Amino acid sequence: MKNSKFKQRLFVTFLFLVGLGAGGALVLPSLLDIDRYRPLIEKLAQEKLQGSLSLGKLQLTLLGKIAVQVERAELLDLEKKPLVSVGKFELAFPVLKILKGSPEIQIRMIQPQIYFERNSKGDFNMTQIIRKNSEEKAKGSEEVQTPASVASTEAMPSFLKRAGLSLFIQDADLKFTDQKSRSDYQLKKVGIQTGVLTLDKLPTFLITADLNTQIGKEGKVSGPFRMEAQSKDNGVLLQGYFNDLVIDWNQSFQKKAGTPLEVSAHLSKDKNKVMLQEGTVIYEKAKVGFSGDFSQPEEGQEAQGNLWVKLTSVPFRGPYFKQDLDISGEAKLTLDSIEQSIIQLKGKSFEL
Repeated sequence: MKNSKFKQRLFVTFLFLVGLGAGGALVLPSLLDIDRYRPLIEKLAQEKLQGSLSLGKLQLTLLGKIAVQVERAELLDLEKKPLVSVGKFELAFPVLKILKGSPEIQIRMIQPQIYFERNSKGDFNMTQIIRKNSEEKAKGSEEVQTPASVASTEAMPSFLKRAGLSLFIQDADLKFTDQKSRSDYQLKKVGIQTGVLTLDKLPTFLITADLNTQIGKEGKVSGPFRMEAQSKDNGVLLQGYFNDLVIDWNQSFQKKAGTPLEVSAHLSKDKNKVMLQEGTVIYEKAKVGFSGDFSQPEEGQEAQGNLWVKLTSVPFRGPYFKQDLDISGEAKLTLDSIEQSIIQLKGKSFEL
């Protein structure tokens, strides 16, 4: 009987603590007005940037996660041209993940717009917005790196190695204007959703977008596409679907909407080496197979990689050719050379 009463009291105490925690999570954000720090944040950004940052209302939530939400954010350059604008932004840290010792940073962005630009001199707008004095300080701190700081980086705590980052981006627009090459690249309605990204695993993700790109005077690519990476056999299966893309490269290469164009590959990781297997590109009846391996360089060493490519009847059509061509072949490539290659050209009246 006493044991039963003890369990009842324990259960009531547990419910009380849960209710107290939930109530605190709901009440505390209204008591802690973090929006009052908004002018300070904008002022600090103004000191570091050659431009201006404006933020909407800041809100704090503690229900299941520690999260800061911004209703609106906009970054302008000195000429008041927009660089980045976000309709809604959230930075969150799930409490349960922290308690388990594998912290996760969650970033959510709704309707972000990003504008990249390179002028005729080759300078990017994103690099010009950083003040030179802060840039030089950052550069100096990188050059004067003490052995202690190197050792601390190498001896990273295990919980930091287990830390992860996840992204959720909805209805993004990205535009890149290159005045030097007279090209315009634009991605509309971009959606990005990732799994938990960590240092020791290959990423899983889903990307959808609508492409509208003018590459100089020669080429244009437009239409929707989809790319995804899913976990498979201690690695990820990467797949890309570009069937509805329209490609016109100065009439020498053309692809209409609905023409099959798909990419797939299996990626796996072993220590500092990434292996690529079962890679295929399918375009109409043509097929390109590829595989390879790539190693991350250690300090003082160069990156290494090998890529094997096999082409099966890739068609080239257009006014630049006196007759239609089909190209087949295979090659082995490294990061700095082509070690071996066999190419076969086939036309209506000849074969090489």
